Amino acid sequence: MYKRPAHVLFLAGSGDRRVETATRLTADIGAGWMEARGASVQDVGLDALHWADLVIPLDADSRRRCPALPATARLKVWDLPDLPGEEGEAIIRERVHAMLGGLRMLSRLDTRRDGQDSRA
Repeated sequence: MYKRPAHVLFLAGSGDRRVETATRLTADIGAGWMEARGASVQDVGLDALHWADLVIPLDADSRRRCPALPATARLKVWDLPDLPGEEGEAIIRERVHAMLGGLRMLSRLDTRRDGQDSRA
């Protein structure tokens, strides 16, 4: 695991099921590596933005309506299509796996930089 679980905040329009799916899949796939929360872009509060390391609007409209982020948070727009059921979930699952792969890579780089071999 990296230094602590990455805090990921997913944003979309009110009632958008993609937020719930992304939050659930991140909790399942990224357990121990990522903690996820979801919010409506209309209702997201400063506390949630300050909590987040990574803010992910799930579509271009949510990106346009996203409030200014604190300096500690990074923005990554996924711009997902609003696909039904399993098809939409498969796309989100793929993106979550990619995030997890990136975190694992960073962890290995940090471990090697500190003089330890992560394969031990």
